[in-house]
Amino acid sequence: MIARCALLLTVCLGLAACGDAGPGNQASAKESTVATFDYSAWKPETVVSLPKMSEEESERARLDALETSRATFGVDPALPVPDLVRRLDLAEDMQPVADCMIAAGYPVELSADGRGIYWKNLGDSARIQVWLCMAQYTPADYGYPEETPEQRAVKYEYYTTFFVPCVQAQGVKFVQEPPSKEAWIASLDDVNSEESPWMPDVVGDAWSPESRTRFKEGSEALRNLYEACPALPPAQYYYGQ
Repeated sequence: MIARCALLLTVCLGLAACGDAGPGNQASAKESTVATFDYSAWKPETVVSLPKMSEEESERARLDALETSRATFGVDPALPVPDLVRRLDLAEDMQPVADCMIAAGYPVELSADGRGIYWKNLGDSARIQVWLCMAQYTPADYGYPEETPEQRAVKYEYYTTFFVPCVQAQGVKFVQEPPSKEAWIASLDDVNSEESPWMPDVVGDAWSPESRTRFKEGSEALRNLYEACPALPPAQYYYGQ
């Protein structure tokens, strides 16, 4: 799967093939502050304030990210960067990139959480095409600096007070307890750790084997899950709008 962060220095790449409550399913998050799981009503404790960027600075950051990612996607240095069609809104998913890929002849699908696209058996040319499509439909957050501790705090607060209890109500079981907020924020920069950070928003190590099977990528069950429980906090809080 090619995820929304693919043009940043942290590149997300891969091909997606990309009851009794145990200790990991009891109290695996703080009590939800939104009992009905109303996404529009959720608010974080932490306030994010990001520096404002001019259009010129934002465009320069976009082009720099595209140039940096050429090697990752196997893009020839001589291949021109296509013209920008439009920036995706901060709260927008990757559907325009998927549509661009499909129009170019690559049968891809939007990931269930909307943050990436995935395909099977399309070869290396698909990676080049996704770079071209990302250049044409570039997410707005590529003009923002690296993720800040405050943004990570908002994510943690969202995970523990909304996302985890919301997906548990949909049948997801967890096998990992959330660390403290401070420990989790620090773990995202710990490159020497042998353990992956706690990531409850993706179908991975934090989920039970049964849940990973039931809600596998490409399934209707996972799409319905993310529709009920979005994977990320509201953009206005994460980006400090």
